[in-house]
Amino acid sequence: MPDATPSDRPQPGRTITVLHAPGHPELGGLASGSRCLACLVPGPFQPPAGVGGSVLGLYGLLGLFWIASTLAERNRAKARVVRKDCANGRILAARVDRLTAVREDVTGPGLKPGKAQTTTNRWLEARIGGRAVRLHRADPMSDPFLAAQLDGHAGWLLMATRWKFIKGAQPVAFVADEGTVIWAECYDVGQLPPQDTDPNRRVRLAPRVVHPNPAMDIAVPALLALLALVSVPALLSPDAPFAHPFLLGVPLLGGALAAQCWGWSRRVDKLPASVRRRDA
Repeated sequence: MPDATPSDRPQPGRTITVLHAPGHPELGGLASGSRCLACLVPGPFQPPAGVGGSVLGLYGLLGLFWIASTLAERNRAKARVVRKDCANGRILAARVDRLTAVREDVTGPGLKPGKAQTTTNRWLEARIGGRAVRLHRADPMSDPFLAAQLDGHAGWLLMATRWKFIKGAQPVAFVADEGTVIWAECYDVGQLPPQDTDPNRRVRLAPRVVHPNPAMDIAVPALLALLALVSVPALLSPDAPFAHPFLLGVPLLGGALAAQCWGWSRRVDKLPASVRRRDA
């Protein structure tokens, strides 16, 4: 069967269907109105198999990255010092009157001369007496949700007694009176007074907010760009995307992420927050 395209791998003593055999009409063939014979091959990995494998592999990478970014917590080793000091019965702590979400818009020079560019910084602000302490978290976009859930709840800001042996930002924990705990980092917490801990006190972590946010992490748009790169040649073929149904997921996935990110940003902007503006 020179130059023939069968529907399966030929084996001795087995009957196969010939899809296309140029110059050999005696072999027959399978009639189809499509100009793409790849759609006649059974199985999910229709030719070109490289495109199908690449798209499915990138789908998997995107899903794994999303799960990892949702479950990951930075500076667990630092937070472990605070927990051990607290379990030993002594911790540095101060009373927090109010927890507020802060959004700061900084206006500075843009990429082109004469053009301005605005960058947004977010953090949680703990009011300790007349002093404001900035609490930085790994996911500042969820700060307005946490502040809204704890609106009106006072609590304690905890800091390790061994803070001198921790480099960089200090790990801190805000413990609301009703038991919710928020982990963060602080660069200017100052010296807090020592306090005795209660071993019978039960607390719980604040609920994790899961959301797409490609504006903060370049991995999601990079993966979407790779998806488009490997799928565009197949999508531009005469019979695509019907010859490769799973390729329809590429624009659907991109559209869904864009819609979710847009909706998330609008929802966050509507939540109560202290908005500040300054020039760089």
